[in-house]
Parts: sequence; C-alpha cells; structure tokens
Amino acid sequence: MRYAILYFAHFFAYGCYGPYLSLYLGRTLGYGQTEIGWILAIFGLTGLAGPFLWGPLAERTSRRRAMFVVGFALSAVIYPVYIVTGSVTSALIPTVLLGAVFMPIIPLIDDITMRHVREAGADYGHIRLWGSLSFIAASLTVGWAMEAHEWVQFPVFALAEIIGLVVILTFPASALNYRAAETKDLHFWRAMSGSFVIFLIAAFIGRLANVGHYVFFSLYLESIGVA
Repeated sequence: MRYAILYFAHFFAYGCYGPYLSLYLGRTLGYGQTEIGWILAIFGLTGLAGPFLWGPLAERTSRRRAMFVVGFALSAVIYPVYIVTGSVTSALIPTVLLGAVFMPIIPLIDDITMRHVREAGADYGHIRLWGSLSFIAASLTVGWAMEAHEWVQFPVFALAEIIGLVVILTFPASALNYRAAETKDLHFWRAMSGSFVIFLIAAFIGRLANVGHYVFFSLYLESIGVA
C-alpha cells in the first residue's frame, strides 16, 4: 500500500504542475507563449539530465532513502518560488532546480516498486494505477480551486510532496538502500544496443508528439473560453 500512496502523492503534485504551471505563467504573470515555451523547455532539459545523474548515484551508493528525502523536500520548497518570480530570467531559477530534483523521483519510485513486484509477486499495474488516478484528481480539484485563488496549486503541490516524504520515511531501510543488481557496465553510452536504441527513438517520438499538449493545451483552452 505504501508504494501506491507514494505514486499517488507524487503524481498529485505532478497534476498541479502539468496542466496549471503554464496557465499560471500566462494568466497571472503575463508571460507570452514563447516565453512559457522557453521556461518549460528548460525544465525538460534539466529533467532529462537529472535521471542520468541520480540513476548511477543510486546504483553506486545505495542511498535511495536520502535521495528521496532530498528530492521530495527540495521540490516542496522550490515550486512555490514561482509566486515571487517577476521576470522570465528569475523564473528560470526554480525551473532549473525543480527539473533537477522533481523529475528523477519518478524513475526512483519505479525502481523500488519493480523490486517489490519481483520479490513479493505484486501487480505493478495496480500499484501504478494510483499515480494516474491522482493526476486526474489533482487536475480536477486544483483547477476548480484555482477559479477562486490562482496560487492554490503551489501549497497543494508542496503538501503532496511532503506526504511523499513522510511515506518514504516509513519504508524499512532494506526496501530502499539495497545494492543494485550486478551489471557488466554502468556507463549508459557503452550499454547502448540495437534494440535499446530503437526503444529510445520510439520513446523520444512518443514524447515529442505529446509535448505541445502538455505545454500549451491549458493556454489554448483558456483562449477559447474553456479554462
């Protein structure tokens, strides 16, 4: 159950960020769509780099509990900083930091969950489902609350990450700080193979097809009078 709650908490926070950060940047802070595109592109770049650093660090040190604590705590602190950003340049500060600490949490959760699935015979689909349900719940409730208070997404995001932090502290150390399975090579580029390259290309194309929706769909809905 703790794994499901962990997904629920983190993806609830993601449900605050995903649909509504671009709307806040445009509606409340007055940034143009080009500026919003740059801000969220930087988030994507740092979010891409983060797992390359966090993954090998988790395998080499086995300090996953500490990494979770840092990720959840810093995410809860950094995201509300958008409230006080007065320019695109200042908005890039929380963007870079958040991308580096928020996005790597997802593969770390997947890592410990898949180990639990293998050892306990659990159903990954049923556990991961709670992440999708929480994203839907956050999108509905936060969007409704933002009608009255534009800034409400920020404390809700922080609260969700704090809940994730509390949950991770309830895990026994053996469930988090385990040694990684032996691999021939921990270096990403030397581990590339033909089938893995094809998978990466397919994943890249799939993500590329969705990025416009994630970044600008909320702004589009607002422009036609829906949001």
